[in-house]
Amino acid sequence: MWHEDCDDEQTVTVHMKGLRDKLNEDKKNPKYIETVWGSGYRFIGEVKYEN
Repeated sequence: MWHEDCDDEQTVTVHMKGLRDKLNEDKKNPKYIETVWGSGYRFIGEVKYEN
């Protein structure tokens, strides 16, 4: 959750929409980014480590 005062409360929402568009996320069945209502967002995708 953002604890800063901001003039545009939709800034994070707009950026998340852009990321989801680039990832071709299905809004009803997200694969990478989950919305946590009242809190923010959470990464739910698989993390891949390179050696």
